[in-house]
Amino acid sequence: MARKTNYRLSKAKHRVAALRFTIIFLGSLSLIYSIRGFSYNYVWDTVFFAACVTFAQIVEVTLPQGGSVSLGPAVIITTLLLFPFSNALTISVFGVLLSRSITSKLTKRSIIFPAAKVSFVAFVSMITFYLLGGAPFLEMGTDSAAKLMGWGSLPVLALVAIYFFLDLAIDEILFCLKKAKPIFSSWIGMAKLVGLLYLALSSLGVLFALLYPFLHAWSALFFFFPLILTRHAFTLNLNIRRTYHHTIRALSRAIEAQAPNRRGHAERVTEYSIGIAQELGVSGGELEKIAYAALLHDLGKLGLDEDSLDSLLESKSSWNGESPHAIVGAEILEQVDFLKEASKIVRMHHEPFEGSSIRGSDIPLGARIINVASRYDELTTAESTEERLNSSQAIARLKKEQGLSFDPQVIRGLINMLQRRGEILRIVS
Repeated sequence: MARKTNYRLSKAKHRVAALRFTIIFLGSLSLIYSIRGFSYNYVWDTVFFAACVTFAQIVEVTLPQGGSVSLGPAVIITTLLLFPFSNALTISVFGVLLSRSITSKLTKRSIIFPAAKVSFVAFVSMITFYLLGGAPFLEMGTDSAAKLMGWGSLPVLALVAIYFFLDLAIDEILFCLKKAKPIFSSWIGMAKLVGLLYLALSSLGVLFALLYPFLHAWSALFFFFPLILTRHAFTLNLNIRRTYHHTIRALSRAIEAQAPNRRGHAERVTEYSIGIAQELGVSGGELEKIAYAALLHDLGKLGLDEDSLDSLLESKSSWNGESPHAIVGAEILEQVDFLKEASKIVRMHHEPFEGSSIRGSDIPLGARIINVASRYDELTTAESTEERLNSSQAIARLKKEQGLSFDPQVIRGLINMLQRRGEILRIVS
């Protein structure tokens, strides 16, 4: 197993290194190709916007799953719209290089790769912009706003869309290669998380570009204030989400405190559930709901032993054999607004797959996923060494009950996830 894990990590590192090298190579070619046409007609404007890009790149928002988003793209969008091709690319790359040089001593992050990525993304975006009939706003002068009426807005929209698509896609592909995650569902989830922020940044960038030919440097006053407010609002939203997440994790740890032999069970089930859900194409809010339900799927056991659960449910004969702790856990979660949807998953996470239906409703996909993930974790972490199974043996045991206790589609998702991580061989499926 250690040898397979090392091989998987080595393979992932090579893929990440290959992608980074490709981006650096393409970004360098883009800069070399375009820098020859640099115009000195906008020297002071160039210095001003290089400083703006540098400042905006330094201001970042840390994301919950790691990584960060800077405010730099808003100013870079402005730069790409305002300046001729060579000047715009040079300003963007120089601004990123300068900002990274300032922060690299503190963050120990790469300097070359971010600049090369911006060069490549900006190059592709501007090529599209010009092919669709766009022109630098500084050359259009005060007529730039009028040109955006009707079909004139198409080149701008295309530039913005391609810039943010490529910017987000490159980062997410690198992240997925490192973590052995499916790229498409992960990208969709990240796009939903930062989509509104990117929309706000691009809108402010276009507004700055429209104002600059009229007000010049003074237009920054109408740009940076709403830009900082946008960052503040997005940060507050992320902080609320973090508070929810930390509260749920604290509850999860409290559940396991009374059963030391199951310590880490909820975290592992959550990890497996997220991985399976992503393999099945789940993303965004639905994925978050499944993660919350997985962390709290044993909430009904908190502070209650089996005798207490049985006595509590003696009067509830209408539940038709549902798992007692699942009922109690669901009823607790129903009292919390943002966990009401997760409560439905918790209530049914022990329901057998075959022909099972409660009150006419099918078992939610999240419940079927947690059922498989929880059983897989129990099989691979059993206290007794005689009962504990390795990954391949556990999958074989689950497959014996597919279509009966477990959803075959979910088991395939688990197999794909484990194969992607290098924990089982392809022959298992």
